[in-house]
Amino acid sequence: METLLIGLDAACESVLDPLVEEGRLPNLERLLDDGVSGPLESQIPPWTPSAWPSLYTGVNPGKHGVFSFLKFDGYDWDVVNATDVRERTLWEILDEHGKSSVVVNAPVTSPPPAVDGAIVPGYTAPEDPDCHPEGLLDEVREAIGDYRVYARDHEETSRGYVDAYRELIGMRGEAFRYLARTRDPDFGFVQFQQTDTVFHERPDDDEVVAAVYEAVDEQIGEILAECDPDTVIVASDHGIGEYEGYEFRMNDYLRERGYVETAKGGEGMPTWSTIADDSLKQGKQGKTDDDGDDGPSAAERALALGASVGLTSQ
Repeated sequence: METLLIGLDAACESVLDPLVEEGRLPNLERLLDDGVSGPLESQIPPWTPSAWPSLYTGVNPGKHGVFSFLKFDGYDWDVVNATDVRERTLWEILDEHGKSSVVVNAPVTSPPPAVDGAIVPGYTAPEDPDCHPEGLLDEVREAIGDYRVYARDHEETSRGYVDAYRELIGMRGEAFRYLARTRDPDFGFVQFQQTDTVFHERPDDDEVVAAVYEAVDEQIGEILAECDPDTVIVASDHGIGEYEGYEFRMNDYLRERGYVETAKGGEGMPTWSTIADDSLKQGKQGKTDDDGDDGPSAAERALALGASVGLTSQ
């Protein structure tokens, strides 16, 4: 493999440095020691579904077209997906130049383009996403035992979270190594989302946070050993936690001065929590809506999953 890109969602020096100093991330520490590193400024808005497309297209949201978790057309809405990304991805450009790619778990990549290689979509995709080539997800599951985009249901305890996180992180690494081994790509990209999720679900549980990063570090070590890439890049989409400086909230500013007001009682604009409470539960119970359709849509399920980690629709 010529180039390997490792994506750590929400990773930043304030999280990494203490864990590296404690010797808990030997593989990332080796990459830091052998290479060069520094803070990478995110873009506006600094959110997962808008920032990752900026990284893998090379342009800002104003050019690639994804600004949020949702897209709106009047009162109609849907979860953003790859069809909303207006610029070509890195793997599409590589394909045009005769280079193959294996991409696992990159956000906003469903449905995937047809390129030389393999793509298993990540965040904002449905739980059983279409992959490229057709039938790839079944192949991966048969090869490694199971593969999920989102974590399974688990006990709301530190141990329950650690077990579910480690399981999902392991699936990412195993799937990527299998596809790299069977496809021998020029370029590889594997993204780990749980380094962000843990701060939404267990923000004050330092040992669970450390367990997530240790599990990711373990998978990175196995990937490096098996794939032996010529060049390794570790990158994130944004940081996490407290920030310094100022922020200007235009709507608040205008409302405080009487220029705008909030209209209540509107229909059609979804909130993440109500979709989580109503639609996902409806689907789990096997109920149908007034039109006879079974359960929630893929968009509603994705929103519900977002609600489970504390994300609002905006």
